[in-house]
Formats: sequence, structure tokens, C-alpha cells
Amino acid sequence: MEKQESAKSCLIDINDFSILIKKSHTWIYRHIGTEQIPKPIKIGRSFRWDLSNVKKWLDNKPRVGAYKPRKQRNKIKRKLINERKKL
Repeated sequence: MEKQESAKSCLIDINDFSILIKKSHTWIYRHIGTEQIPKPIKIGRSFRWDLSNVKKWLDNKPRVGAYKPRKQRNKIKRKLINERKKL
């Protein structure tokens, strides 16, 4: 029985999905047809997401606005300034 229960997929609704990805319901509905979020399962008039697919998607999603050390930020700034000077 334990193997069958662990093999079952857990479906989450839009409320749980929005909490997990930290986005509003409006944002989610706007992006359902795109490839920016995992493909939902349509049940009647509502959408559900497979929790395991959502977790995989979150793990593989690139981090936006990740912290960069000061040296790296300064290096990027110097590069941009030098490129502007050349113009």
C-alpha cells in the first residue's frame, strides 16, 4: 500500500500554486497558455497542478535577481563605462 500511495500524484489548486510560486492568481491565469509555468490539469472549470511537477519546475527555474558579490558588480560597471567611452 505504501508504494501505491507514494506513486500517486498530489494535485494542488490555484491557491496553493500561487503561494508556492509567490505570484497572484491573475498572473497565473495570464501565463497558463505559455511555457513560463508548468502545464495545469483541467478538471471541470478549475485548474490543478501536479505537486511533483511544480517542485521539479521550481528546482530547475533560474533565479532572477540573484545576489552578485560586490567585486563582480564593480567589474560589470567598469565594463559598461569603458564601452560607453568607446562610443
